[in-house]
Amino acid sequence: MKKSLISVIIPTYNRAKYIKKAIDSIYAQKYTPIEIIVVDDGSTDNTQEILQDYPDIKYFYQENQGVSSARNLALQESTGQYVAFLDSDDYWLPGKLEAQTKYFCENPDCQIVFTGYHNILSKDELQSMELVKHELSLEKRYKHYLPSALIKKEVFQKCGNFSKELLTGEDSEIVLRMQMRGININHYISENYYHRLLHGTNLILTLTPTKECKESFKNSILSNLREQIQNKHVAKKPLISVIIPTYNRASYIEKAINSVLAENYEPIEIIVVDDGSTDNTKEIIQKKYPFIKYFYQENRGPSEARNTGIKNALGEYISLLDSDDYWLPGKLAAQLKYFRENPECLIVFTGYSNILEKEELKENDLVQHELLLEKTLKQLLPTALIKKEVFQKVGLFSKELFVAEDTELIIRMCVNGIKTDHYLSENYYHRLLHDQNLILTSKKGITDSKEINKITLSNIRQKIQNKYTQQTPVISIIIPVKDGEKYLKEALDSITTQQDSNCEIIVVDDLSVDQSAEIAIQAGVKVIKLSEHAGPPKARNIGLKEAQGQFIMFHDADDILIDGCLRSFQKIFQEHPETEMVFAKRQDFISPELIENNDISLKSEAYFGGLAGCALIKRTVFDKVGFFDENILAGDAISWQLKARDLDIKSKNIPEITVYRRLHQNNFSQTHKQNNFKDFASILRQRIKK
Repeated sequence: MKKSLISVIIPTYNRAKYIKKAIDSIYAQKYTPIEIIVVDDGSTDNTQEILQDYPDIKYFYQENQGVSSARNLALQESTGQYVAFLDSDDYWLPGKLEAQTKYFCENPDCQIVFTGYHNILSKDELQSMELVKHELSLEKRYKHYLPSALIKKEVFQKCGNFSKELLTGEDSEIVLRMQMRGININHYISENYYHRLLHGTNLILTLTPTKECKESFKNSILSNLREQIQNKHVAKKPLISVIIPTYNRASYIEKAINSVLAENYEPIEIIVVDDGSTDNTKEIIQKKYPFIKYFYQENRGPSEARNTGIKNALGEYISLLDSDDYWLPGKLAAQLKYFRENPECLIVFTGYSNILEKEELKENDLVQHELLLEKTLKQLLPTALIKKEVFQKVGLFSKELFVAEDTELIIRMCVNGIKTDHYLSENYYHRLLHDQNLILTSKKGITDSKEINKITLSNIRQKIQNKYTQQTPVISIIIPVKDGEKYLKEALDSITTQQDSNCEIIVVDDLSVDQSAEIAIQAGVKVIKLSEHAGPPKARNIGLKEAQGQFIMFHDADDILIDGCLRSFQKIFQEHPETEMVFAKRQDFISPELIENNDISLKSEAYFGGLAGCALIKRTVFDKVGFFDENILAGDAISWQLKARDLDIKSKNIPEITVYRRLHQNNFSQTHKQNNFKDFASILRQRIKK
């Protein structure tokens, strides 16, 4: 059975009568999903008994909380890169997933694609109901019916989950939220692949036409929200991303956000990164600002919170706002005007004022220091508007620093040739000094004014020069690529989003004639462009010679690293320091363009195999074993592993899957089958001689 990286989600509540047909319509698809997840929202019928006939299904039961809650639980448990929703009383027609995966393949920019759908009446007498007439009329003109869609899972990381407050229209509301966040929702296949059953117990029909029902409609499909989004956002890519890191600032954050909204400048996106708050910050954001990109992470400090925001920002410009501070109107307009008048500018600051929450804070020595700095420090980073390319040149915030991390970044800009003297003297930023300011309370950072005075420009500059010109990365990840533009960005993204940021990525471009090198350069990684074709073994060796890391990983340009895999590898090395190599498993998946190819062999289970994405190796191992045999074109990795085994290199296996291996029509193993047999025969002869 061919499996794609698709998770199908079925929320259900007392639909034993219909759910079997829904599930069977999934299994009837030619392109079958990697998993089917059923969330039983408190059914009291024999739903669970029926599902016992489908042992492969992931089944979750919860007390009745509504369809949004059920879908959100399934999203949390899903492992696919794509998500499809199917209501338990509806069903698909054959070919749905095949058509949509083909569409994704032909439209790589697509993030969501809909199909047509058809309302099926269970009883003729339903035609007389006003709500049914409404649904039948929608069918002829409504192309954005979410249960018909196939969606990249990353969309929900950008837009958030389903709104639990809505009884109906929750799917329409999230589609409109996607549009607000810049997702193109106009990818559509006109064929009807989704049959939607209207029957006597549909939720949409059982809600009595009371105020509750009318309000639910008003807040979902609803022209008001659609008009607001179309007028304000019109699915434009944001020009500016405003990043607000926060930790237990519920009492201040609304004023901060409202000051951004008061700028009245479009298109803009607001990203809040909640660094482990234990107050009601999340509730405030979700209730009052559902259009905001909200990310939650365990408490790791302001630097990592800002870095999360920058990694997820879509804007050409970045602005940073602390959640207990606020802007004055006109800030963004003034800075953008400055950028237009000074095209060489990469960062522009504004003036700021320190605001005391309590008058008695004046007695605090650190507050006195901050008030003094206000008159002399023109480079307060939260006042700045910054071109995003600056972070690609100088890197992100240093997570080792709990205070002064913004000052350290500014100095790093100077070291890298970024001019930091572009400045607007007007005060557009109000910085609130209160009892809980990090700079006043941090135990890990600076604790008194004497320590603050030690962080002078010269001291920080010296620290930067030591850190960024001499420190070696922990892990070097080497990616040989030859005409791999189709999948390379996805491969790089799977590395750069790993929690372990202390790694270098080396792309060895083996004389590509496509945009592979340009994609890697744009991603900000180290690129080695070869002047003549070398082949994978030599490309890996060239990467090894340039690698600075204590550990080496190889990755293929068409595969996907699983989030957290670097930490899994490093944990083994920490627990078993004598270990020199750690191997993990990989899982195959079929790329959409191979649907019709019956010659492709797919292993249904994860397996140990190869080096790419499946191994982390100490750099010193290559001093013992040597580099890859450049005379072996296809079996060089196997040959190297056999040499390592002969030398009794200490290794461990872990059961985790660390990489998804993509099977597609241009796999090296597929296009060089003749070399495979030749190389493996050569390796076998060498082993026999030994």
